[in-house]
Amino acid sequence: MLDASSEFLPYFDKKIAEVRAKLNPQDLGDFKTVMQIVFRLGHPRSPVSSSAKRESKSVGKSFGLTFNSGREQEAWRSLADMWPAADVDRIRAALVSARARGIRSQVDGVSTRFARAEKRAKIFDATTS
Repeated sequence: MLDASSEFLPYFDKKIAEVRAKLNPQDLGDFKTVMQIVFRLGHPRSPVSSSAKRESKSVGKSFGLTFNSGREQEAWRSLADMWPAADVDRIRAALVSARARGIRSQVDGVSTRFARAEKRAKIFDATTS
């Protein structure tokens, strides 16, 4: 099994840009503040706002798309910028651990655009003769 994510970089780039365009700096700041309270005290003093929940999902999507597009270092920098500093080490360890147990641990190598272009798969349409 090969990691073919490098063949879809334009797709990943488009999706990452869409997710990041939706990030609201104020809501991202609120998210980081609330999460810092959660990690420091073990629970939030006030209910987590819907905007903070939305931002956490967007941060996760942005990280996941960047990480899975083969740009791990950029993904870790992005996570450090957007995630509460007090929790970056824990979340990084959890993500590394999950990845080690996931399907990516079974990958035999990474495909390249050149190698893949030589072996284009034919797509057959069963509705035509």
